[in-house]
Amino acid sequence: MYDFSIVIPAYENETALKRALNSIGDQSFKNLEIIVSDDCSKKANLKKVCDEFSQVNPRLSIRYFYQEKNLSPTLNTKFIFEKAEGKYILSLPHDDYLIDKSFFSECNSLIEENKNLTCLIANSYSELSKEKMFKDRAETWQKVKDIEKFLIHYLQNPPAYSAILVKRETLIQNEYFKFYFSQEDYRKFKYEPDEIMTASILCIFHGETVISGKVVSVRGTYNDNYSASDFWKKTYRISVAMPLLKLFYYFKDKNQVLSKYYLKLAVFRYCFFPLNIQSLFYFKRFDAFFIMIFSRFYYKVRFYRVTTFLAKKLFNLDKILEK
Repeated sequence: MYDFSIVIPAYENETALKRALNSIGDQSFKNLEIIVSDDCSKKANLKKVCDEFSQVNPRLSIRYFYQEKNLSPTLNTKFIFEKAEGKYILSLPHDDYLIDKSFFSECNSLIEENKNLTCLIANSYSELSKEKMFKDRAETWQKVKDIEKFLIHYLQNPPAYSAILVKRETLIQNEYFKFYFSQEDYRKFKYEPDEIMTASILCIFHGETVISGKVVSVRGTYNDNYSASDFWKKTYRISVAMPLLKLFYYFKDKNQVLSKYYLKLAVFRYCFFPLNIQSLFYFKRFDAFFIMIFSRFYYKVRFYRVTTFLAKKLFNLDKILEK
């Protein structure tokens, strides 16, 4: 069995994929597999890129999949997560790349020392701004002691996916793949829910986590970056709010503090906007319907000072409304 699976959702960009693969080839640790899923590229030959990499790096296992129909970045990531066979999984979007050659060796040593680790989180920086995701965190690995408190602050400044290792067994045991909306839902919604973030949240909650401020990866800034697209900018609020509402229901019987926090985050920071009929009826629950309608109303009036003041006082939103 592989110790690590590196999954790469890829689309059209040969240059970016070469850079991502080469950064894996530079790793000192070799008991890992690479899985590339080409999301129906028409202009680029990504299989050729993978074949060339395999010839230069015969010690590394690489599998290539081609999607006959475009899945979307999120569902393409789900596809390769399900194909992964390693004990731990790292998602490396094709425009990201690794810069710490000892990253997997270091993580393997940490796992050997503590078999209960379910999540390992390191640091990244943006290729464009050169800013670190974590600016004030020590580069030594430290165990997260208060998981509840950590998760409450986690989404305020989340690390890049390319710096997070999650335990595959933990994802399976806690039915991570049921958090994903279906491709049919995507067509109805006309936006793309961001369920990928749920993987690390589940692994942090259901095990032990270590975190370091050491920079191990770079968030790429190619023009085809999905997070920089106009589509994402127009729909990101509801794309994040819908998975947060799923987390609200998931934690409702497990942890009341986290359940209420994810609900507040969905309603007051991300808001269900733009909202459509298909989203309203997805959960088939009256309380979900009410939550989304209320959130849309808040989105419309949130610019008024009295609204923000009352929301902070009534719902204890000081931290949530900081941004």
